[in-house]
Amino acid sequence: MSNLYGGSDHMKVLHVDDDRDILWLAKKYLEKEDDRLEIETAESAEEALELLNQKDFDLVISDYAMPNINGLEFLQKLREKSDIPFILFTGKGREEVAMKALNLGADRYLRKSHDVETQYKMLAEDVVQLVHLHQAEEDLKRSQERLELALKGARAGLWDWFLDTGKCVYNEQYAKMLGYSLDELQPSIKETWRNLCHPDDAEKSDRVFHEHLAGERDIYECELRMKHKNGQWIWVRDRGQVVEWDDEGNPIRISGTHVDITDKKKAENALRRKTEEQDLLLNSSPTQIWYLKDINTYGAVNEAHARFVGVPKEQLEYSKLDDFLSDKEAEICKIGNRRVFQSGKQIHTEEWLRNSKGEKRLIAITKTPKLDSEGKVKYVVCSGHDITERKRARDSLRRSKEKYRTIVSSMQDSIFVYDDNNVHVDYYVSDKSQLVAPPDEFMGKAIDDILPIEVANEYIECMNRVRETGEVETFDYPLRIDGKVRWFSSRISQHENGEDIISVVREITERKNAENKLQFQSHILNSIDDTVITVDLSGKITYVNKAFANLVAMSPNELIGKPVEVFVGRTGMQGIQQNILETALSQGKWEGEVLNYDNKGRKHLLRSRIQILRDDVGNPLGLVATSTEVPEHQQERKRRQLLHQLLSHEVANKSQIIQSSLELLESGNIDNKQRIFLNKAKQAVEEVGRVIDMIRELRDMKTEELQAIPINSLVKGVTKRKQALAQEKQITIETQFPKNNLKVRGGLLLEPLLS
Repeated sequence: MSNLYGGSDHMKVLHVDDDRDILWLAKKYLEKEDDRLEIETAESAEEALELLNQKDFDLVISDYAMPNINGLEFLQKLREKSDIPFILFTGKGREEVAMKALNLGADRYLRKSHDVETQYKMLAEDVVQLVHLHQAEEDLKRSQERLELALKGARAGLWDWFLDTGKCVYNEQYAKMLGYSLDELQPSIKETWRNLCHPDDAEKSDRVFHEHLAGERDIYECELRMKHKNGQWIWVRDRGQVVEWDDEGNPIRISGTHVDITDKKKAENALRRKTEEQDLLLNSSPTQIWYLKDINTYGAVNEAHARFVGVPKEQLEYSKLDDFLSDKEAEICKIGNRRVFQSGKQIHTEEWLRNSKGEKRLIAITKTPKLDSEGKVKYVVCSGHDITERKRARDSLRRSKEKYRTIVSSMQDSIFVYDDNNVHVDYYVSDKSQLVAPPDEFMGKAIDDILPIEVANEYIECMNRVRETGEVETFDYPLRIDGKVRWFSSRISQHENGEDIISVVREITERKNAENKLQFQSHILNSIDDTVITVDLSGKITYVNKAFANLVAMSPNELIGKPVEVFVGRTGMQGIQQNILETALSQGKWEGEVLNYDNKGRKHLLRSRIQILRDDVGNPLGLVATSTEVPEHQQERKRRQLLHQLLSHEVANKSQIIQSSLELLESGNIDNKQRIFLNKAKQAVEEVGRVIDMIRELRDMKTEELQAIPINSLVKGVTKRKQALAQEKQITIETQFPKNNLKVRGGLLLEPLLS
């Protein structure tokens, strides 16, 4: 047997008994009686409490007589934290046990019997009934909680009217909405509501209410005004429905809600006033305005359009176009209408239509689609301006300009004319390859429909400034034509008629490319470590890069125009004037080393490559030199600077102190022996001074100034000068020279070194 009691919900049951055989038997019978039951067992109340903490169960079955904690004590502990259905199932209980169990919160009390099959059948029925009842109570509780939350969230007042007694029950929100407490709304009868309801709305409410009671309306619903405690009237949406009838089918109870819709009513009134104002403005406007429901059906129209057609506004609205227009005119209008309904995009058209007097007038019409959430056209708003006179004046102007079109076509410039709406009205172009689109695609269209939006916006801003100031505006802009970027310069001015704008456009792609190339090259030249300098044929500097400016410790602006000999040594200058120029002219370049001076007179040895600069026909314009400072020369200069510092601040100062001290000592009383020593000391100091002078001179000397010196004669001279000193010191000097006259490369320091 399975699922005898209907339903299909799975139910988990915890059976507690200290008799393991009873637990086994009950599990077998109960799960056999109803396959929705899943029985889990526990042999003590302690074990059961632990299982209840770990798992979810739908019902508990418990024996009464158990060690440590009996069934009633177990129930009492369980009820402290749970309302789970509980059946006390025992064979030893008495009447007072049953009463205690029910008082403690047991849902059923069953005694075990000898008819095992019958008792477990009854137990299974009780389990299923209790679980279903508990689930229903939980569902109702959750439903009530959701209702309370919904009413609270909607700030709805709840009313309950018992028709047989006339009593009304309100919730706190109902009273709060009107500024009262519940106690202040007593007695809760219909007259209390009627006293608060606006007199003009009470009759309507009664009528709708009785129609609902008579079954003519599914629900009672009415918007009415009720008086707030502060004396103001608030708008309320009152909704209700019969929820209870007597045995004869007569309604005896109706429940409903009050929702404050004062803000909604204020918004509706504001919207209505705004709509009325817009209607007034639309009907006062000289611009014709109407909207289309489809390509051949009017929606609303304003007075200006109705006057033009010659039909009363009310008659024209929601009628067919071909009811009032000729077949030809209606077809012309439908062509534009069809375009905007199919494309979903705004269009501008000019259509010749007859007015109420039968006159043909040119109407400039803008047709703007209004789309729904899916992007489909709901309706199209149209606005029309009579431009007949403007068209005639424009045609006259165009005819006069035709005389000059041939002359203008021979110019390099292109000319475009725009009206006060920035629409192309005329053009003169000598080279149509400069056009971003063919004339038939841009004539009659606004500039922002043709040019890229960034360029169009810049154009429009310039045009607006020209209209405001009357001053000429110019700006450069790029356009991509046939896949290539081309640059143009526009000169924008106001037409002599005071309305149109003229743009004179010239292509400047070559100039822009040259400027960009020059800027790029300049960036490269200023990024390299090598120095770059150009001079004209007179020797004046025409360009330097940052590396050269840093080398000579001057800014580029200070160097331009200065003669190059200011920075080049005499030997180098002679090379530039004679050898370099001749070599560059004959061979195309000159390479070598040049000695340069910076702004502070310091020397820089440069390894240079100098080439001739020529114009387009090959005539020489000047020289360009790229140079790298010789690393050896840089190190040599640093060594000379360090040596100069040591001589100036250390050795020279100490020698001066010694010299002064010896002079002071000589002026005193000294004997001959002391004077001999004093003279030797003075000679040594003077020798040091000569060495310092030679080193200073060597600091400013080029490495190329070293020369070949005969070592034999140099050593002999030094030996001869030092012979007396050697004898005094009892030193014997012996020399041995090669047979050939040996020479060594050296300079001024070689002799002091040997000395």
